Amino acid sequence: MAADAARHNRLTVHGWIVLRFSDEAVMGDPSGVAATLHEAVALANVLKEVTRSGCAQA
Repeated sequence: MAADAARHNRLTVHGWIVLRFSDEAVMGDPSGVAATLHEAVALANVLKEVTRSGCAQA
């Protein structure tokens, strides 16, 4: 569990959006999983534009 949390934090700090899906969600609600993935890609695109335009400050 601690290793998962550390890996999650490293990825997040480096700009990754980490999503987790249960086997039940993937097998039982693939359209819901796909919708979440599409939303995450849209968020990543917005974040990239904000960063590129200089609106985000570190």
